[in-house]
Amino acid sequence: MRMLMPFSEAIARRTLWVFISTLLLAILAAVLVIMIKLTTTEAVPGWATYAFVGTSILTLVSFGNLVILFTVYSQSTAVSLGDLESDWDPIEAEPRRSR
Repeated sequence: MRMLMPFSEAIARRTLWVFISTLLLAILAAVLVIMIKLTTTEAVPGWATYAFVGTSILTLVSFGNLVILFTVYSQSTAVSLGDLESDWDPIEAEPRRSR
């Protein structure tokens, strides 16, 4: 896992694009099926429902991956900023002077 830390931002960005793509695909599929069902006399094939459910599950999985990657990225950034405020005086709200 440590080897992927330098690339975690790029991985998170690509995962975000996958999530957005699958979400838009699921929404488009749902709208298409609803429009066909409501506006035409054509029967909606049975596989359309399964395709929509499969796309929705894929969207949820990619969202879960996005949340995990964001958490890992945030934690790795937080570790590197761990002692950022060690030289900060909270009362005077400025850096401590060398003594």
